[in-house]
Amino acid sequence: MLTGKNTFKRINYKSDQLLSITIKANDYDGSKSNFDYAGPLTETMLLGCVAARVGSGTKRTWDSKNMTTGNDLADRYIRHEYRNGWSL
Repeated sequence: MLTGKNTFKRINYKSDQLLSITIKANDYDGSKSNFDYAGPLTETMLLGCVAARVGSGTKRTWDSKNMTTGNDLADRYIRHEYRNGWSL
């Protein structure tokens, strides 16, 4: 059984409100997630998925600033061309 000293401080916000407050305050420690670590880790994992789709025998180098591998076959999995009238 938990006593008063072992409980966490309650936050009266929904998760999306808390995220918005954290971003506006530029306090990424408050998000309880290290985006400096998680961003590159996710990028690496997704590039592994691209490499698996493209297959072996092709060279891939990653330019994160321009989001390109320099390999047309691999780049088609990174960027998507939308049909006319559709965009993000």
